[in-house]
Amino acid sequence: MSVIPGRRGSEIIADLPDPPLSEGPILVEGLLAGICGTDLEVLSGHGQPPAGRDRLVIGHESLGRVLQAPPDAPVRPGDLVVGVVRRPDPVPCPACAAGRSDFCANGRYTERGISGLDGYGATRWRVGPATLSPPLSTRETVAIDSPVSAAIARTVTRPVSETGSETDSCFIVSP
Repeated sequence: MSVIPGRRGSEIIADLPDPPLSEGPILVEGLLAGICGTDLEVLSGHGQPPAGRDRLVIGHESLGRVLQAPPDAPVRPGDLVVGVVRRPDPVPCPACAAGRSDFCANGRYTERGISGLDGYGATRWRVGPATLSPPLSTRETVAIDSPVSAAIARTVTRPVSETGSETDSCFIVSP
């Protein structure tokens, strides 16, 4: 799904060409994309499409299956993965240089589906190894939870059931 940030009623679902190799060597089939309050903010004008374009593909919360990966990639075709949202400032501040772009000091980062980069709300997307989660087991259920993903970065946690015991039936994934 794509939108023109700030223009209500601009939401469309359209066929897009496969992303170019320049976006990353790993091709992923999008399986799930979370739509949350941030996407509503994008629609109301707080998002920024890629340079030179009016439309932005939304969806910054993702789950996908690897279709293609180079031999030296940490993932293989068939692996389930989550794409990382934020990309560091190209002229990095100390936080970005240390690999902690969530703490960017100068605000010149980009974010998939939010600011300057198309999101994961596409049938296929490309990423590099550094902007992808480790592979997830195909036997686990994945939940995408925006408030939790804001609180924990790049981790997979085992949730606690209503009875207070850990459960293996669901994982919360934070890109």
